[in-house]
Amino acid sequence: MALFSFKKLLHHALQEHYAIGAYTTFNMEYTRGLVETAQEKQSPMIVMFGTVETDYAGMERLCSIILREINLSKVPIGLHFDHGNSFEIVIKAIASGFNSVMFDGSHLPYEENVEITREIVQVAHAVDVAVEAELGLVGGIEGESDTEELDAETTGLTDPDQALDFVNKTGIDALAVAIGTAHGLYRKKPTIDIERLIAIRKKVSVPLVLHGGSDTPEDKLLSSIDHGIAKININSDLKAAFTRSLRSSLSNASEDIAFEKHLAQATTAMKRALRQKMDLFRSSGKASGLLTNSF
Repeated sequence: MALFSFKKLLHHALQEHYAIGAYTTFNMEYTRGLVETAQEKQSPMIVMFGTVETDYAGMERLCSIILREINLSKVPIGLHFDHGNSFEIVIKAIASGFNSVMFDGSHLPYEENVEITREIVQVAHAVDVAVEAELGLVGGIEGESDTEELDAETTGLTDPDQALDFVNKTGIDALAVAIGTAHGLYRKKPTIDIERLIAIRKKVSVPLVLHGGSDTPEDKLLSSIDHGIAKININSDLKAAFTRSLRSSLSNASEDIAFEKHLAQATTAMKRALRQKMDLFRSSGKASGLLTNSF
């Protein structure tokens, strides 16, 4: 199946009260495991990567691997560039075949974030590519462990009134909000500000995105879906399952040089974790409804 519209994926999730999982990949085996699991669970999803994976595998090379797997699938899947931190890299992602991109200007002064985001939206929309942006700051590091507990005073949670202004000025298709989650795995349980999320949802109409979904308590993820989160980003939880299995497999068969067997076992472990995410996000079984829904 060809790439599926980012906007249709997220709006259907809002309409049917579930969340689209957006899962980071970095190679062929991992990508195939993601797509095979989506097919098995009949779950729409988004496959994504960002600058770290670009540095590892190359943007065009990794895009071609993902697009091939998506084209062989029969479920709705989008391809998303995550956390683009400059105008130039986001434009390169658009040219490389992503059908949605994220510009993360959350580290910039507010007006500069608005200006660059608006410019990216104008370019992207001209070629039918959707744009996600971030307001507030989601801490931690993608794919890393030992994320510190967040402090609202130092992290910068999303202000609902500013969110409305930001959406109106930029024309973005989705807004990533900072409500207490962080990238990576936590040392302590995070404090998730659901009341802030409710206030943001009342202000803005575009779908909302939760970054830092890994290791976040399941009840908080479910509550966030109930209150307007349409897309949840996952990297560390799946990577942890993959890495732990690979480490165990290699240590238990240190003389076995058939590395493809170790990769296959690690991918199987990742797929088990992915099935749980799809069930938790309520996206399992939603593919057919999305395909027949008229927007």
